[in-house]
Amino acid sequence: MCKAMEERIDRERIEVLAESIKGLMENMKLSAEQAMEAMNVSAEDKKVLMKRF
Repeated sequence: MCKAMEERIDRERIEVLAESIKGLMENMKLSAEQAMEAMNVSAEDKKVLMKRF
């Protein structure tokens, strides 16, 4: 797989994670950190996602 395709897939994966976290935050009244813990988000992804919340 080419580098550009891998980067696109990674961006889309992060986008889907962000939407799921946002849904948990709204529906369950969780903080971003709590939602990520509930979803077992990796430390690497947390760094990227925390910039959004």
